[in-house]
Amino acid sequence: MSEPTTKGTKAYQFIFTLYPESQQPAIDYIKANWPCAWALHDKDVHTEQEFVEYAKKHEGNCPEWQVGDLKKPHIHFVVRFKNQRYASGVAKELRNKAGTGGSEAPSRTGGNLYKAYVYLWHQNDLDKYQYEPDIVGLHDFDPPQQNERLRLYKREEQRNQRENKGEDVLDEI
Repeated sequence: MSEPTTKGTKAYQFIFTLYPESQQPAIDYIKANWPCAWALHDKDVHTEQEFVEYAKKHEGNCPEWQVGDLKKPHIHFVVRFKNQRYASGVAKELRNKAGTGGSEAPSRTGGNLYKAYVYLWHQNDLDKYQYEPDIVGLHDFDPPQQNERLRLYKREEQRNQRENKGEDVLDEI
């Protein structure tokens, strides 16, 4: 696991990606103790963009995997604490309570909680495998609602489209 990308920064929410094969104690700890939503991703595949990025990062060397190969099963977490916490403190708790050894948990603060939540089934990432929303598990976590202003805007846009279609039909008559 790598150092948190937000060391020294406080946040209410964090996003984790953990691997059951090596981080099951941390996974179990988070599910039981932190206000979170999670989803197992076991159908994600490596993309061409990931292949290119890997080669750049590794001086032109190719990864062991090919484009289209399944990624290792992993669990995405969206955690929302009642009080702000340091990423380093979150990682330390995982080390101490979940027995993850001396390594840091991969963590970063999330900006838009709704987008982070719907990413759990790739709702807005149509180029990725589309999981069903019911794969999401919850513990003491209220799923966020889409921004009310955005919902009203979309509703108005749909109404305008319906009205415009009606005008098109009238023009043809």
